[in-house]
Amino acid sequence: MDNGGIELGPGKRADLAMYASTTPIEDGLILWYPERKFFLLGKKIELEKC
Repeated sequence: MDNGGIELGPGKRADLAMYASTTPIEDGLILWYPERKFFLLGKKIELEKC
């Protein structure tokens, strides 16, 4: 992940939280990750069907 060095908030912080987790679902996973320590985002990762 990259924030482009853009500072955010009253503390002018440019650091990133670097932890993530996953939730298994029927056809893949949901990858949960923080975005600039203010929002939790989820991305669906589908498993390839063989």
